Amino acid sequence: MLMEWIQVATIVISVTLSSFGMWLWSRREARTDARHMDLRIDANRRETASLIKEIRDDGKKFSEAMQKLDARHLILEERYLKLREKE
Repeated sequence: MLMEWIQVATIVISVTLSSFGMWLWSRREARTDARHMDLRIDANRRETASLIKEIRDDGKKFSEAMQKLDARHLILEERYLKLREKE
């Protein structure tokens, strides 16, 4: 009878210790994964911010070019109208 209880206690203790060990390992892996994802998210955030800045800069350049083109178009249109008046 004592031998049976020793076997049961050994099994219970083994399962408990192995479960605790797996729980500790799982927590360590989860923290490692969380740190890795935080680094990836930060890198993606920085990359996105730089892309947004580049898009804004390109938009400003395009807007300035369109304003210059529009001003040039107005000047040419005024010259054209003056030439037509002279005819």
